[in-house]
Amino acid sequence: WSLTNRPGWLRLSLLPEQLSERVTPAFIGRRQQHINFAARACMEFTPAASYDSAGLALVQNDSFHFRCLCTRAESGDVVIRLEQRAAGEETCLAEAVLPEFAGRLYWRVEGHGQAYHFAYALEPERWNTLADQVDGRILSTQRAGGFTGAYIGMYASSSGQASTNHVDFDWFEYYGE
Repeated sequence: WSLTNRPGWLRLSLLPEQLSERVTPAFIGRRQQHINFAARACMEFTPAASYDSAGLALVQNDSFHFRCLCTRAESGDVVIRLEQRAAGEETCLAEAVLPEFAGRLYWRVEGHGQAYHFAYALEPERWNTLADQVDGRILSTQRAGGFTGAYIGMYASSSGQASTNHVDFDWFEYYGE
């Protein structure tokens, strides 16, 4: 990570390590402290290959997390995906193709009790729903085990491949009720 490569921005280098491994991935997060919360971020990223991905992640551990990612499909299109890992099983919950993607992307995740809402925007405050009413209980200590609680934050990975790519985050904010 760097705060000086692009002053005023947080730069994360895409590392081969992934959240599904017991390693140190490129993830900078903060504790989810509230049952009702909202987290938002703005990033600039151009995925160079299908293994490049960056976005937001909600993490309990390596077997239980959500990933809101911008990546490149095998077709070459830039796509965003909501991926879930529960008990070690991967599921793509939603996907949207971004045919006119210019590199800047806004993310929003809201939790209302155990129902999570995921959205994205290409322009400030012009939100598109990616997935709604997603069961957030996979992040609970009762379901996932552990004792540290869930974290939400910025994430980048090259999915096991070497990469020189990076993502720049302009801002990240979290609000709890």
